[in-house]
Amino acid sequence: MEIAAKGMHDLWLFLLGDERINRVVFESLSAEYAVADVERVQPADQALRFRELSQRITTAQLEHAPPWFREGLAEYYALLEVRGPVSLVKANGQYMEVLSKARPPSLDDLFSLDDSAWHEGGDPPYSMQAWSLIYFLLQSRHGRYALQDMVRWAEDNPENGNAMIVALDRAYPGGLVKLERDWHEWMVAAPLNVARLSRPWAKPLL
Repeated sequence: MEIAAKGMHDLWLFLLGDERINRVVFESLSAEYAVADVERVQPADQALRFRELSQRITTAQLEHAPPWFREGLAEYYALLEVRGPVSLVKANGQYMEVLSKARPPSLDDLFSLDDSAWHEGGDPPYSMQAWSLIYFLLQSRHGRYALQDMVRWAEDNPENGNAMIVALDRAYPGGLVKLERDWHEWMVAAPLNVARLSRPWAKPLL
């Protein structure tokens, strides 16, 4: 579990930067979720633990994170695999199959959901929509930097409930209109590759 927490730490270090990140959170939660041998845990149980760990880290780092971001990251990390000293995140093939055949989801609808509406389901399910948006953004340099700008702007403006959406519109090349179009195209054509996450935010990738 320490390797899994390290993978999540690397992402948040990129998003927030060294001066903003709450290292105590990662140390305490890593210890709390530690298991003797993570590779021996049943996959379903491991996914549940990774999902819960991600949710708690996100809430600790960004208290007012909206459901699509908090739950999207949790779904992203549900498929985290620990292979020795390395952690990897796979694309969710089941989600991709459903999304590629469904009516294209709306960013406006996804962004407008609060916690109570989130659990009402969605078509396709909101959890799938949020996962795909997070996964899509993390696959490209401009997508990662758009997330970084969004998270930092939201942290600096916690009183602004639309801060994350405004920042994402500003940071993504072409704004939210282009993001939605690119996201829809990716859902249809994306290869189900494995994304390396052992050191995903090291300088060569930035």
